[in-house]
Formats: sequence, structure tokens, C-alpha cells
Amino acid sequence: MAIFSRAQKIYHEWHFRSCLDSLDTPALALPSHPTPRSIRVSWSPPPSVIKINFDGYVREGSGVVGIVLRDHLGNNVCSRSFNIGMSTPLIAEATALRNGLLLAQAHNISKVFIEGDNFLIINILQGKAQCPWKIQLLMKDVKKLIRNFTYVDSCHIYREGNRAAHFVASLGHFMQAHQDIDPFIDREYRSWWFCGLLYLWLFGGWWSRGSGTTEFVGCAVVVKAVAARLLCDVS
Repeated sequence: MAIFSRAQKIYHEWHFRSCLDSLDTPALALPSHPTPRSIRVSWSPPPSVIKINFDGYVREGSGVVGIVLRDHLGNNVCSRSFNIGMSTPLIAEATALRNGLLLAQAHNISKVFIEGDNFLIINILQGKAQCPWKIQLLMKDVKKLIRNFTYVDSCHIYREGNRAAHFVASLGHFMQAHQDIDPFIDREYRSWWFCGLLYLWLFGGWWSRGSGTTEFVGCAVVVKAVAARLLCDVS
């Protein structure tokens, strides 16, 4: 009992001295965080140059790739979404760049400007960083493909300026592994939007309970229509 009382007395003494020390210590000023400001991302390429936006990311181990090719007016020349199966973020980004160059070559494009939001990939492309061994073969393919173009330039872009490629990449989650799709272009946007909503109303049922598969098909059609709209809205 005596030991307990002594321990309690020592604790109260320590607590009292701690309170006094805190009164003598000046309060630390918290660092002020600057107010975030929006950054406008834009680009005005020459008329003969096609811009390639690429993006790749991984969700639940599944890698997806998105590519958007646009002219100097922002019109969609070609877009493609890939599901590459099991992957890593860096491999997905490198695959997106390679597939973007392959897509441009398939459309007989000779002058390209490459934009991506992965700083390491862009630095490797520009010779400013060493290539990790995991993507050496992919970047070797990229360098071979670049030789087929008469003009190639590249730059890093903020993620806000790469939204179209990111959205196209997200469509890859609607596919099985190792498949690709060509997203619907703007002239099909209105008809597919209407068909998707009509399908949901008739069979998925906003008025009746439909099956999960039916709702998925209708939603997929609507999502693809929205993708087509975004390809033209995001410059």
C-alpha cells in the first residue's frame, strides 16, 4: 500500500511539472499552407503535328492502357483502350507509350508530339533518366518506333491535362485481359447515349427490377457514349 501511494505521489508531481513546463514553452506556429490554385493546361500544336496522349494504370492487379490521338484543333483522330492483364503501373505506362506510337504508325502519321503524366517515362524518352530493367524491352521498342517518324517531340503534362487518355484507359476495365477497343467517336455519341438509356429503361428497369447483367450492358453503352463526348470536350 505504501509503494502504491508513493508511486501515485511521484506521478502527480511529474504531471504538475509537465504542466508548468508547457506554460513556459512558447507555442509553435503551425505552418501555413498556400491556397491551392487551378492550373490551366493547354497546347497549340502546328497543323501538321498529331498529339499523342497516353496513360496507363493498375487497379486490383489489372493493367489498363489509354491512348488518344488528336489534331491541332483538338479533334479526335483515333483512340484506343487496352486491357493488358496483370501488370505494374510503370509497365502499363510504358506499354501505353509504345502502343500509342504503333497506333500513330498504323494511321500513316509522320509527325507526333507525345504527352504523358508519368515523369519518369518522359525523362527516359528524352534521355534524361536511366531506364529501369523492368521496362527496358518496351522502351527499346519505343526508340525503334520513333525512327519511323519525321518529327517527334515530347513533354510531361499534369494529370489534369491528361484526363481524356485516363478516361479511355478506364474503359479497359470493362474488357477481359489482353483485349482492346476503339471507343466510339463523337458522331455516334447521341445515338449510343439514347440506345443505352432506352435499353436500361426497357430491360434494366428504372420501373422494374432487372438482372445485374442487363444493367451492366446498358451502363456499359452509356459509359462508352460519355467517353466519346469527353474525347471531344477535353483538349
